[in-house]
Amino acid sequence: MNRSLKWILVILAALFLLPVGMCCVIALLNTYHNVQTENEGKGDIRQISINHQLVSLELVTSSADREKGLSDRAYLPLNSGMLFVFDHEDVYPFWMKDMHFPLDIVWFDRGSVVDVKMLTAPLPGQSPAIYAPTKKADRVLEVNAGQADVLGLKIGARVNDLP
Repeated sequence: MNRSLKWILVILAALFLLPVGMCCVIALLNTYHNVQTENEGKGDIRQISINHQLVSLELVTSSADREKGLSDRAYLPLNSGMLFVFDHEDVYPFWMKDMHFPLDIVWFDRGSVVDVKMLTAPLPGQSPAIYAPTKKADRVLEVNAGQADVLGLKIGARVNDLP
């Protein structure tokens, strides 16, 4: 093959691969940006392991943040949840006011699951139901629907790393 033909092939290959490479770089940057902005404006975020699966938890400790919860959010990122931290054990009811996606709610007492409820978002115009555990709890976890089962969070299960 003559020398000029080789250079033409190299230039054509570069012209083809450059846009493909740029698309990959842009996709990686967008992924990084999305992960960063998912946590923007949120409170204390902790990563814990639940049955060998890493989960990002947004800790909620104030009354105002507890009342707001996940209301009006479009979604909850995969492998994440909201952990409501209370200073004493009690029967803490939850509702699905202004929710746009279904959830699992898991009540804990000193690291042990005491109740689990699978909740659907209310239909527009429908009053949200109130869900209460069967036992007192000091922590309540909200995760995407089906995630409690995936994480093995059934009554009696233990999670030692809960903040």
